[in-house]
Amino acid sequence: MLLADVETDVDWPEYSRLLAAEGVHSALGVPMMLGETSEAVLNFFAPAPGLFTQDVIREATDFAEVAGSTLRLAIRIEATEQLNTDLKAAMASRTVIDLACGVIMAQNRCGHDEAFQLLTTASSHRNQKLRTVAEEIVARVTGSAEGNLNFED
Repeated sequence: MLLADVETDVDWPEYSRLLAAEGVHSALGVPMMLGETSEAVLNFFAPAPGLFTQDVIREATDFAEVAGSTLRLAIRIEATEQLNTDLKAAMASRTVIDLACGVIMAQNRCGHDEAFQLLTTASSHRNQKLRTVAEEIVARVTGSAEGNLNFED
């Protein structure tokens, strides 16, 4: 989007008024292609009208492409790190749930499916998360304080 002169613009009157109040007399917005899940625009502002020539627009577009590729990489890295964190949390939850099922199996002489069903029922009746109920069961058996359980290492 090119706003060549805020004084003559009729498409964005409020935006133009705000830009002029800040000493900006032309603006250029260049979209950055970041993929399906993210969007961004690189905005350039100039103190005088008419400074965004075709050459300047081309350079701004090229810069946005380079910046976009860097930003896409950063987004992918962040998404991967978030997935890693989520998977570690899921594995920790699964570990404590499996330990609690083992305790239930030993106490009730039942199989894993029945133990898991008992754990699920207890979670539902207590209105607590499954992991929380499992942590309490394991803490009682091991004698650990609930807050001292660490299944993430």
